[in-house]
Amino acid sequence: MSRRPILKGVLKTSLAGLSALLICAAARAGELHPIVEVQTGYLFGATADGKWVKAEDAAKALIDETTYRIYGLNQSFGEAKGARPKPSGEDVCSDVRTISLSPMPEKGAIALAAPWNALPRKPQVIDPTQKVYVDAVRDF
Repeated sequence: MSRRPILKGVLKTSLAGLSALLICAAARAGELHPIVEVQTGYLFGATADGKWVKAEDAAKALIDETTYRIYGLNQSFGEAKGARPKPSGEDVCSDVRTISLSPMPEKGAIALAAPWNALPRKPQVIDPTQKVYVDAVRDF
C-alpha cells in the first residue's frame, strides 16, 4: 500500500492549519480595528495597516472583551465591551458573524475598536431642497 495518499492528506491539512494561523497572526500584527453595527451586532469587517480585512478573517483574530467606541451620526456615545464573534444564528445569513456588546448601547449606529476619533469633524445635516442640490440632481 502506498503512503502517498496519506502523506498528501496530512500535507493538505497542515497547510490549511498553517494558512489559518498566518491569517490570524497577520491580522493581530497589523492592529486589527473591527467595525460592528450596534443594533444587530453584525461584524462588517476590520481594518489593519490601512487595508480592509473581511469579517470572516477578522472574526478569527478577535478576542473577548475588546473595547469598542460607540458612534452615532454626529457624536460619540461612550464605550462597550464586545464578546468574541459568533455565527449570527439566522437561517438566511448564517455566515454572518455577530458580536454582543455589553452594556448594550441605547444609542449609536457603529461600534469601532480603534484608538482614533472617528468623528474629527462633526457632519452637519443640510436642507436637501437647496437650489444647488436640486439643480445637481436634475442635471444628473
